[in-house]
Amino acid sequence: VARESFTLDNAVALALENSPESFAIARDRAYRDAESYEAEAFENPELELDTTLLEDNSSTGVSAEVTFPLKPSQFGSRQSMARAIRDISSLEERMRTLSLKHRVTEAYLDLWMMQEHK
Repeated sequence: VARESFTLDNAVALALENSPESFAIARDRAYRDAESYEAEAFENPELELDTTLLEDNSSTGVSAEVTFPLKPSQFGSRQSMARAIRDISSLEERMRTLSLKHRVTEAYLDLWMMQEHK
């Protein structure tokens, strides 16, 4: 009976595909991507309509008001802030993925050493 060996590459791939930490890394990356998008996006304008009906129903009036919220950050720094969020998110994702690979490698080596001492 031939047995398939379980290599370090197999262990790392399995951890990256199935570990809760991998899912947390992906979730946090999606959150940061949304945060950077929100930083770049302008807020939607608001439309307010008022209608007036006279008591004798002889006439009606409609007034409309459109407001567009502005923030000081919309004058130049929004793009920089969004880019910084994406850059940090990318580095954080890479660091957490490398940390997961490191922990899996240590566990694999510990098991390998125990097997060698049999």
